[in-house]
Amino acid sequence: MAWRYKQEWFEDGDVLRPRDWLDNVGEIANELNGYLDSDNFRELSLDMNNVKSSAFNSFLTDTKWGVTDPWVYDYENHGWISQDSSNNYLSQVTGEVATDALYIIHFGCYWLWGGGEGDSRIYNGYHHKQTCVRFRLVANNTVVAETGWSPNTRNTDSTQMTAAIPLPAGFVNIRVEAQAAVANAMAPFTDFYSIGHKVHEEDDQEYDRGLVVFDRSLIVNIRKR
Repeated sequence: MAWRYKQEWFEDGDVLRPRDWLDNVGEIANELNGYLDSDNFRELSLDMNNVKSSAFNSFLTDTKWGVTDPWVYDYENHGWISQDSSNNYLSQVTGEVATDALYIIHFGCYWLWGGGEGDSRIYNGYHHKQTCVRFRLVANNTVVAETGWSPNTRNTDSTQMTAAIPLPAGFVNIRVEAQAAVANAMAPFTDFYSIGHKVHEEDDQEYDRGLVVFDRSLIVNIRKR
């Protein structure tokens, strides 16, 4: 233990407060509680061979690469969804963590809108009505990051999200959710309708554009105290 100096000195007749005693005890309390620092070890006396694997950082990952494992947006469900019609998760990790930790979360993917007659409407006088999608990160039911809307006027697009949140020890669930909606571009991104509804009664078709998501990568760095 390094040399520690008293913060308070007492003499006969002094009127003391409990805090005065605590200031002195606090000088050594952290080390007595096991919070060791550079004062306790000679420089370069420790290296990675002395540290247990995952002592400071551990990782949870969920990656789905290539066109053989796509995630197809389920238009039967409105609002935010994390699973498709086959109950496949867009991206999710779960685990049991023994200590409080800082979670650094990163997600990336790209997506394609389906081709055919639906997309041709964009260029035939209906460009002011477009299907949009956005994504968000949810950690233990808390939203920690959210993208903006991306319209299907871009046939393919991608996104990256990074967030950090402290979480207590115990079970952890981190997932990615998506939401699709119909936007009226005449009032940009202020007027949305759920998929399966028409913007106007005279519209003769709905706005399912066949959204398919590829190359999903969810990486969670658990940085322990």
